[in-house]
Amino acid sequence: MENAALLYQQYEMIRGSRGVVLQFAETNLPGQLHTPVPAFVDKSIAYLWVHNANVYLHWMANFTMKLNMPYADEKDYPDLQSIRNFYIQVDQLVISFINTYENRLTETINGITASGKQAQSTPLQIFTHVATHEFHHKGQILSMFRLLGHIPPDTDVIRF
Repeated sequence: MENAALLYQQYEMIRGSRGVVLQFAETNLPGQLHTPVPAFVDKSIAYLWVHNANVYLHWMANFTMKLNMPYADEKDYPDLQSIRNFYIQVDQLVISFINTYENRLTETINGITASGKQAQSTPLQIFTHVATHEFHHKGQILSMFRLLGHIPPDTDVIRF
């Protein structure tokens, strides 16, 4: 399978898992999207979703593609529809990233990290990082669901 097709397929699985979490939140969390969760230093589910999308922007758009896209603030996303719309932009970014680097996945790219440090990475490392980062925070969001009194759904890539 060619590189781009494999990455598109991988990202579709990530989107599918994200979709399950978003759908669960729409059905079960009215009014709790921005509820601070003490076990997570009073961060909210909305905060984690926006933070995660910002990581896609940072690594794919700004570090790798040099697009200088501004980061989002949680307060600008009052509801799940606005968060879904933000992820539509993330999806478009990922497609652009894959199209740009499909034949250069191991090329070294120099860039600036969010903390302002010079760093090197490859597009494959960047793709892997943002995917694993999203799943890390998805686990935290599922824990937040539980702490807010909800039994979270099965969100694995392979769902039964």
